[in-house]
Amino acid sequence: MKRHYLSPTSHKPQGYAGLLISTFHLSHFTFHDGRSGFTLLELIIVLFLITLVTGISSFFFIGNTSSGRFNATVRELSATIRRAKHIAEVKRAAGSIMIDFDGMRYGIEGYGCKNIPPDIRIKVVDPITGETGSGMYRMSFQQTGSIKPARIILWNKKREVTIEIDPVVGFVIVK
Repeated sequence: MKRHYLSPTSHKPQGYAGLLISTFHLSHFTFHDGRSGFTLLELIIVLFLITLVTGISSFFFIGNTSSGRFNATVRELSATIRRAKHIAEVKRAAGSIMIDFDGMRYGIEGYGCKNIPPDIRIKVVDPITGETGSGMYRMSFQQTGSIKPARIILWNKKREVTIEIDPVVGFVIVK
């Protein structure tokens, strides 16, 4: 049986990089009889560790899905308000956002709707008309980007977030 060994003398690498490469080849990838690879026991241990880490991490992600869905809805709604303001300013035409409380949807009029997840509740507090939580609510942006003041309140079992809209410049503030 012919044995093959890697050694620094089998090829003459040049410089510091060559020395690192030859040391790397020597240290890990050859057995005494010249075959390379991993044993079955090593493979089983690695697969067990991968399965264990995946199981533990998925356990933590299961608890965060409702919180993540809530945060995503808040971000999407505030981004929709900002986009409606931008569209009104660019087109120099009034635009509006519709919130359908009964259908659990919201969106920019003429641009489609997004669904609100069923575990999230929403209401609008308007200083003129009061609190609204059923039916339809329309928020209209003027050509300049201004809008009448309103607070949109979203909540679920764990959290409550308020989206306030500045009436003069149309800033969206998430609290």
